[in-house]
Amino acid sequence: MSDADVSRATAPSPNAVPASAADKVYRKIMWRMLPVLFLGYVFANIDRVNIGMAQLAMKQDLGFSDAVYGFGAGIMFVSYALFEVPSNLLLEKIGARKTLMRIMICWGLVSAAVAFVTTPMGFYILRFMLGVFEAGFYPGLIYFFTRWFPESRRARPLGILSCGLSVANVVANPLSGYIMKTFDGVAGYHGWQWLFPLEGLPCVLIGVAVYFLISETPKDARWLSEREKQILAFEMASSKGPETHHISDFVGLLKQAKVYQFAAIYFCFICGIAVMPFWLPDIIKSMGYKDVFQIGMMAAIPATFAVALTVLLSISSDRLRERRWHIALTAITGGLAMMLTPTVKEMGMIPAFVVLSLASACTAGLVPVFWSLVTTVLKGGGAAGGIALVSSIGLLGASFSSMLTGYIKSVTGSTAGGLYANASIFLLGVVLLLVFTRRGAGNRPAGRGE
Repeated sequence: MSDADVSRATAPSPNAVPASAADKVYRKIMWRMLPVLFLGYVFANIDRVNIGMAQLAMKQDLGFSDAVYGFGAGIMFVSYALFEVPSNLLLEKIGARKTLMRIMICWGLVSAAVAFVTTPMGFYILRFMLGVFEAGFYPGLIYFFTRWFPESRRARPLGILSCGLSVANVVANPLSGYIMKTFDGVAGYHGWQWLFPLEGLPCVLIGVAVYFLISETPKDARWLSEREKQILAFEMASSKGPETHHISDFVGLLKQAKVYQFAAIYFCFICGIAVMPFWLPDIIKSMGYKDVFQIGMMAAIPATFAVALTVLLSISSDRLRERRWHIALTAITGGLAMMLTPTVKEMGMIPAFVVLSLASACTAGLVPVFWSLVTTVLKGGGAAGGIALVSSIGLLGASFSSMLTGYIKSVTGSTAGGLYANASIFLLGVVLLLVFTRRGAGNRPAGRGE
């Protein structure tokens, strides 16, 4: 008898599962597994964006230009894109626990090694390797959640997890500024050199903790009672509706137009999402702030608003069972705010940080709702590969936006041109979203294979 047959045989009838009982089970799951996964995602993003603070001193100490920094900051997303699909296909074979542990230990060690960079080529190699080892982490978590949370409950845990991006920005910038200022000169090393091992090596410990604290599927969870497993089986089975699009295998996945539609939308969104954390410290510095710790503290303000909006947007999307307009309206607001960011140094402090907060919050806040829409559509044996393919193509936008902004700044001496360009691409993502998706509760993409 298959697992699906067992689930159908043991699942309770609809009348036997009151909403309060299901809510209790999902609260238990979230308290059991989300804290360690959230902590891992926070450190993943700290190790990804701490280069934004490090470059304030690193470029001068090593003689790197803005173009070198922009290329190095962005090249990790190229390797990330190349290895994301293989990583997620491997996850289906060996499981989430081994995959996440391997990813976190390797990227923690590589991130720490950036402290010893002395040449542009060494910088490029380590940033490339960081992308290789981190590949598959976030899409792996998304796929892992599809095993635990039905569609109607998925935006909230994804929203909490996605807050790790904004929490990382809240924590990383002040923490990085503190480390750079306090440890500068200790044992003969620059402050930015201390930054990478102090923020990278904790990932090794978290990776080991993830292996022991999470379970692959509900049926593997010894900490759930049989009754709780039955409730989960019923919840997952009853959530399947006509909007589900099954992908039998990876080859079938490559034939689906909707995968490329989602990837194009995500590419445009990522151009805006990525540009803010990588260049926010530089924008704040241009407003007249010089002390690295002060810059870090000021950069935490927009990130704090991003945390709040990410949670609120995810809750609202789940409650209303609507994804499309939650994403579109948030993205329009974020894109318009991003258009104003080159002018913030001419504003007063309060208007400037209102604009920066809207740009940061509305770009980062739409991510969990976007992935809730994607996972509503992509299902079946190739789903892990589909999620990874959308993510890997989309994340090329981070590489493109970082390199583009770095190049434009090196030529013009200002980030303004890069910000205008990335904001325009980000708003193009809204147009593609509205064209490629349909109205309705399922918000299903249009295209071949309907």
